[in-house]
Parts: sequence; structure tokens; C-alpha cells
Amino acid sequence: MFRGSQLTKGNEAKELYFCNAATNAFYNTDITPASPAAESIVKVNGVAPPIIDATLSDLTVSEGTLTPAFNPATLDYTVTVANDITQLTIEATANDAGATVVGDGLKDNLIVGSNPFAITVTAEDGTTELVYRVVVTRELYTITASVNGIGGTIEPEGIITLGHGESQTYTFVADDTYQIKSVLIDGINNQQAITAGSYTFDNVTESHTIVVSFELKRYTITASVNGGNGTINPAGSNEYQHGSNATFTMIANQGYFIEEVIVNGIKVGTEDTYTFTNITSNHSITVKFAQEVGIEDFKEIEIKVYPNPATEYVIIKSEKEINKVVIFNSAGKKVFENKNVKGEKLKISVNHFPTGMYYIDIDGSTEKMIKM
Repeated sequence: MFRGSQLTKGNEAKELYFCNAATNAFYNTDITPASPAAESIVKVNGVAPPIIDATLSDLTVSEGTLTPAFNPATLDYTVTVANDITQLTIEATANDAGATVVGDGLKDNLIVGSNPFAITVTAEDGTTELVYRVVVTRELYTITASVNGIGGTIEPEGIITLGHGESQTYTFVADDTYQIKSVLIDGINNQQAITAGSYTFDNVTESHTIVVSFELKRYTITASVNGGNGTINPAGSNEYQHGSNATFTMIANQGYFIEEVIVNGIKVGTEDTYTFTNITSNHSITVKFAQEVGIEDFKEIEIKVYPNPATEYVIIKSEKEINKVVIFNSAGKKVFENKNVKGEKLKISVNHFPTGMYYIDIDGSTEKMIKM
């Protein structure tokens, strides 16, 4: 759009000029709206009117990228910089050399988050102005903390933001029946964090992740043989999960028998198997074997009675099937009888027998036994 006027002073006519309202440029009377390319500034009484152009011809930043790309008609821009960037320079160039620019230059001490800046361009007329706005966002670092599965917690959990050089400590707490299985720092397991139950990100300069996993507590059962002459299976130190069961089997070598089984320092008998149920702590199990010694049959080594002397039990072992076993004390009183053994081996508890000499009748053969 063009507008024009003829200036007069008294009866004296002055030069006529036009102004383009869109570009704020002035034209002489030879210019018509159809031919703006022939523009020229028209002077009034030899003086050109002030130009009212308040636009920029260029706008740049020393860090990050101006968004959107610069356009003189666009007034609002954003720039995102990394957390370690604490300053940048904004350079603004006026389209008209006679205009003034205020607000550009070095911007230091950027805070974490949003930093708004205004660049004001004042046209040559001293009145017309445009304000270009640049919002610089200084990024935060993030730490994402989570628990993989069940069994415990991590504090704090979730996503937190930190500034450059800041620190953050995390603690891990397992539930009563669980323990820490792994602590993945940026995908790598950290054994020190497992042991300590905590981890600190010091002097943060980038984003991180921390993932904690828990598992049921594990306990150690140590199984051993005292003196050899047999085996226990499984042997050595083995781990078992909280609440699980574990069975151990004892096997004596040829010519030996189980003398005692000791669990956590306490004798538990002479059975060839022992089961720990609902394991909630560490344990130990030890088996001791003894050689089969006894009074032999006068014909050949067919029957053995051991241990002899006996304290808690006596074992009768024969090379042929045993049918009937009767035990008499030294006074001839019957104290034990089994008429249907039907086997080659019989274990008899004698713990309740008084101390003394006893006679064992094994299918008609008599053996002596001393009860201690």
C-alpha cells in the first residue's frame, strides 16, 4: 500500500513523496505501486525523511541451533544447549545501518532450564521498534533408577534431573527373605555396589541408568567326612535358596558302617540320609564311619555284630538271610525279640539297655554283646 502527500508552506509547493507501508521505504512521484523496483528516497527541502526499518538481517548463536531458522519476519526462537554450556553469544545484525540493536552479545551464567533473552531493534526514527526473543534452554542430566522384578527397593526410584557436576546417592534395601543379586550401572554390574548396598554418581557430566535386581537369600551347607572310609553326597560347600530343602546321602566303604552323623555340631543318629527342610540359615553336616568288627561265628565269617561294645545301637549282619533274633541279658531274661527279620541286616536300638553283657541268638547261633 502506498500513501502520498504534497507538502506546502504558504503558497510554496514542496516535493511529493510516497511511503511503502509494508517495507517503511519512501518513494518519489515517479514510483507507482506497479513498479516498486525503481524506488528512491525523496528528500523534502533537501532532507531525506528517517527510515523506519526495525528488522534484523541476521541472527546467530555461538552454541546450539536457532529454531526455527532465522527469518526477519519471525520474532520468537529457541535454542537448546548441553548442561555443561554456561554461556553463549547472540549476534544480531540490523537490516538498516541507521537502526540500533540492544540485547545481543555474550550471555553468561546460564541457569539450568529456561534462559529468555530479548533483542530490541529500534529504527532510525527512534520510535519504531521490534523485539526478537530467544529462549536458551540449558539441559539437565537425567538418572533413571528402577528395580528389575521383586524382592526389594531402590531409593530414590524413577527419573531425577541433575545439573552439571552434581552428585546423587542411591540405596538398595532387600526384603527380609531376599538379597541383592546385581546392580547395573549403565548396563554394567557393579560388585562394590552389591556389597555396600548403595551407589553414588559423583560429579555428573552425562545421563545414567541404575537397575537393581534381587533374589531369594542363599545359604551354605558344608558337608564333610570325618576320617574317610566312606562318602557324603553332595560334598563340600553348596548354596541353597531360602526356604528350599537339601538331602544328603552317606555311603560307607566295604567293611565299614555309619558310626555317627553330626549336624551343626549335634549328633542326629546313624541314618544313611539326612534332609534339611525350609533352609533359612547356614548349616554343616559331618559323617563318621567305623570298621565292622565283632564276634564271628565259629564255622566261618557269616555273622557280624557291631559296634561291640555298643552304646546306642547294634547292627547284626549276616551273609545269609536272618529270620529270628532274640537278645537275653546276663540273667537269662529276654529283652528283645524279632521273629520276622527276613533280611541280611538288622539294626537294633540298645540305648535303653542297662550296661552289661548280653547274648544274641541269631537263628540258633549265639553271639555276645557288651553294652556300655
